[in-house]
Amino acid sequence: MKLLAILFFSQLTLAAFAQKERDLCPQSQIKKANKYYEQALDESKGSRDYQKIQEYVARAAEADTGFAQPLKLLGDIAFRKEDFKTMRIAYERALEICPDAGAKLYYRLGNYFYGLKKLEEAKKYYKGFGEQGSDDEKMSADVELKLFRVNLMLHPVEYNPAPLKGISTPDPEYLPNISADNELCFFTRRFEESSKGSLTPRNVEKFMLANRKPDGFFDPGSPMPFPFNKSLSGNEGGASISIDNTHLYFTINLKNNFDIYESIWNGKDWSEPAKLSDAINHPKQWDAQPCISPDGQTLYFTTYRDSVNQTSDIFYSTKNTDGSWSASKPLKQVNTTGNEKSPFMHPD
Repeated sequence: MKLLAILFFSQLTLAAFAQKERDLCPQSQIKKANKYYEQALDESKGSRDYQKIQEYVARAAEADTGFAQPLKLLGDIAFRKEDFKTMRIAYERALEICPDAGAKLYYRLGNYFYGLKKLEEAKKYYKGFGEQGSDDEKMSADVELKLFRVNLMLHPVEYNPAPLKGISTPDPEYLPNISADNELCFFTRRFEESSKGSLTPRNVEKFMLANRKPDGFFDPGSPMPFPFNKSLSGNEGGASISIDNTHLYFTINLKNNFDIYESIWNGKDWSEPAKLSDAINHPKQWDAQPCISPDGQTLYFTTYRDSVNQTSDIFYSTKNTDGSWSASKPLKQVNTTGNEKSPFMHPD
């Protein structure tokens, strides 16, 4: 009796699920259409002859032009075979017949058009994915990121950069960072320097600081004083300053090993730069271009740790309750197989 009750309950559950599926995309009432659909299904599970499957689906669709399931099946198989043109045609037709055919169709069509740089079409299907709803967190996160990128690309802003008056000179200036109060600008400058007793000038790279003048422009800047720009360091710069202008994070190259350091302003002087722990600095890899978050709790930086692609990525570390830095992790939402560099978090 108990077994019969379980079986009865199971049948009710399956029937309810099937009913829900029929409500979303109704089954065909035409026997011939169902017959061809079943043959396509059997073929997909048996010998998997792709041409035969397409023929059965075409016959099912011809027998009942309002039957979405065969088209959905063909789209799924075409996707697995990487026949994306057939996938697009099948999925689009299925969604025309039954807009509730499933979030997966919207996701795959969105990716198809995203890859072709057809942004309006991609946006339409990504929005359709959101309207359908999905429990797949990875898929949902991917759609959220790509929809963000699509909206950025569809709404470009005017970009007309001009040299920064006061700081920009005929010499190369690079890796700038302006403080949150807009009063300080840290940067690196390469120039010819003449020293006492030297017959010819030498090309040097200096970590610089410029201050904003009363007229609103920056002064030309001067090399950061001791304890910066030491003769033993090959390069210094690529700085990031905390929102209160007291914690300076920057890069020092010692014997071709680039690491991130911190110096603290006490109101009068900068402290001796201290190398950050191995939680951030890799003992053998290039670590540089730090960026501190506005709350001072997260440090983003660039590093070469992708042993597969040999490219740079953005990593981040957060502060523990004792003030130490946690083990750094890759910023997966941003990193790709290409090079990611120069992270920047706006103080706002």
